[in-house]
Amino acid sequence: MRTIGIIGTVIWLGVMALVSNTYKCTQTEYLHGQSVIRTNRFFAVLVFLPVILWAGFRSGAGYADTNAYIRFYSELPDSFSGLQDSQHANPKDPGFTVFAFVIKRLFGSSHTPFLLIIAVIEGLAVVTFYRRYSSQYILSIFLFVASAEYFSWMFNGMRQFLAVSILLLAFPLYLDKKYLRFLLLFALACTIHMTAVIMMPIVLVARRKPWNVFSMLAVILAFYALMRTDRFTEILNAAVQDTQYSESVYSWTSSGDDGANPIRVLVHAIPTILALFGRKQLKTANDPIMNICVNMSIVATSLWVIAMATSGIFMGRLPIYAGMFNYVLLPFEIETIFDRRSARAVTIFMCVCYLAFYFYQFHFTWHLI
Repeated sequence: MRTIGIIGTVIWLGVMALVSNTYKCTQTEYLHGQSVIRTNRFFAVLVFLPVILWAGFRSGAGYADTNAYIRFYSELPDSFSGLQDSQHANPKDPGFTVFAFVIKRLFGSSHTPFLLIIAVIEGLAVVTFYRRYSSQYILSIFLFVASAEYFSWMFNGMRQFLAVSILLLAFPLYLDKKYLRFLLLFALACTIHMTAVIMMPIVLVARRKPWNVFSMLAVILAFYALMRTDRFTEILNAAVQDTQYSESVYSWTSSGDDGANPIRVLVHAIPTILALFGRKQLKTANDPIMNICVNMSIVATSLWVIAMATSGIFMGRLPIYAGMFNYVLLPFEIETIFDRRSARAVTIFMCVCYLAFYFYQFHFTWHLI
């Protein structure tokens, strides 16, 4: 089943790409005062539906953290008093515990509704975000899938990705400067997974012009971590001391975690590299949403470099918050930086490379196919 899902997901996206070229699957709508052409909602959901269903109906075997989530769900108390006792004993990320408790009260002890509801929320957040902001929806979904992000997060790190999904759904509020409502959803995301707090300094500077002083500070910090790994680890250890992540830092420093795979870091850095070399064309385009995406990409790449220098397990979980914007940015960069003929060739080459990376991840890194 797992191998069929891994291979079948890519085949399905190829079929959907052919369908979109044969039939009109788009509609005209307004995005922040501008008329844009976007994939219609029904087709957008259909493109990603197999991933949602697979994630929702998966068993625990062969999906890394899934067994831990199933065990967590089965051990949840059945009463409100039991929930209070559980929260006192383990106060970490209470929002997720309460959310799971409500599902158990409504649907019983079977783990399938628990996994399915989370998969639907996360899947619809991905669909909504890329449908709304990507000029090439299927390509953005393909990049999200072929980078193996869907498997890393919707199947393994689903608690953190639930927090990511909340922030993706809150992004329109950020764009419209409805900051109070955005902060409420941001606070909710932090109760689901505390790593969401990393987005606070990022969103404060994301609206600035790309390659601003703050984004360059992120780059400098990344290279400092790369050059002075031991010193940076000491600083990081001091920063998380007495928090729920202090044990995580101790674990990777003592277990020999040698950092994120450089190949993976390079793949995730491609949008940032293109943004650097194509900054003149991107500046001419002056798209405010893409400016945000460039800043997010710079931050994500910086975090990946830090993860390569320190821990792929601990630091490697942080770039996803900003990295989701890469799959909006990359299609836009290709359209903007290259002429039409070159853009087509670059897109084909990129898809081939991402498919190779997809196979590399599942076969050589994770040994799943």
